[in-house]
Formats: sequence, structure tokens, C-alpha cells
Amino acid sequence: MLEKVFSRLIDLVQSLSDRDAETKREGLDDEQKAIFDILRSEKNLTKAQTKLIKKIAVELLEQLKREKLNIEDWWTKQATSSAVHTTIYNKLFESLPDDYGKEEIKSKTATVYEHLVNFYRGRGRSQYKHA
Repeated sequence: MLEKVFSRLIDLVQSLSDRDAETKREGLDDEQKAIFDILRSEKNLTKAQTKLIKKIAVELLEQLKREKLNIEDWWTKQATSSAVHTTIYNKLFESLPDDYGKEEIKSKTATVYEHLVNFYRGRGRSQYKHA
């Protein structure tokens, strides 16, 4: 029993190490990588598209943190919550490669929004260490 637990712990540490290595290799921090992963999931991207998706993830997160996510309990305020959702949608609609259809953009918008609700509490607080 103890051996199974230890083996699972080693597997977990290895998967975390692999994820950290991928994050560093991509040139993103954990916050940016989360958005990047949402945007690229279920897509077979070219190198140019991957570079573009990274740029979109970084820019979107920076814009939201600067403008909306620093508001206390932003997700509870209808106007701010709607503005966050609209900002995400507009950025993705304007910036994602053409092979992202309108329904896929809506889905990615919803997923990014839910991620932000779960990880960003406003006033510079988030579940990420350095935010």
C-alpha cells in the first residue's frame, strides 16, 4: 500500500516537472500558459499559429489584469463581468487564426472566462504565486 502511494507521488512530481519544463520551453509563466493551453486545446497548430496563440494569451491576460481583474470581486459586478467576457471575445474574434470558427471562439471565450472567475479574485489577488 505504501509503495503504491509513493509510486503515485513520484508520478505526480514527474508530471509537475514535465509541465514546468514545458512552461519554460514555451517562454510563458504559469498564468499565461493556462490561457495558452485553453486557446490551443484540441487544435493542431503550425509553429506560426502557436507563436500567434502565445502572443494572444499574453496580450489578453495583460489587458484584463490592467483593466478589469484588479477590481474587487469583479465577477460579481454585472458591468465588469460583462466587460471581461466581451474583452475576451473581441480579442479572440479579432486575433485567432481563421480556422477557429465562430462557435469555437464562443467556446474558448467561455472557457477563458470561467478560468478567470476561478483564479482571479480582484485587487491583484489570484491563485498564482506572483500575481
